[in-house]
Amino acid sequence: MDNKYLLGIEELDSQHTAVFAMLGELQNACAESAAPEMLGALAKKLADFLGAHFDHEESFMGAIDLPNRAEHKQQHLELAVLLGELVAQCAQTPRVGELEQTLLESLSTHLLRYDAEIGHAVEHLVTRLRSHEAEERLSPPERR
Repeated sequence: MDNKYLLGIEELDSQHTAVFAMLGELQNACAESAAPEMLGALAKKLADFLGAHFDHEESFMGAIDLPNRAEHKQQHLELAVLLGELVAQCAQTPRVGELEQTLLESLSTHLLRYDAEIGHAVEHLVTRLRSHEAEERLSPPERR
């Protein structure tokens, strides 16, 4: 996975890395003209993993009170539709290149636009926390 997709949040970064690895597996299987059953299984594995990832990410967004989480969640729903189409198509034919490419591009765009906001929000929270801690250390003891 390219570093431009890293958020600086270990758990989410490792999940994103796993998504790209699964996509790579699927791409390799398509390039090798794997049987539709194998492609269907790989696509379903990816869809199941992403479904769990989206749930986790949405919970995390709520915990940090991300401002545009409704829009972000809508993007997850749209990606889930693409995943469903991919799973259905993989089970029927080994030629899923266009749909697979659309999914890859959509996920890349999603990471760079929406998930990057999570990383920025966490950075902002950490900065505010450090600033607050510094103020506490400098304030007179009677104010504490």
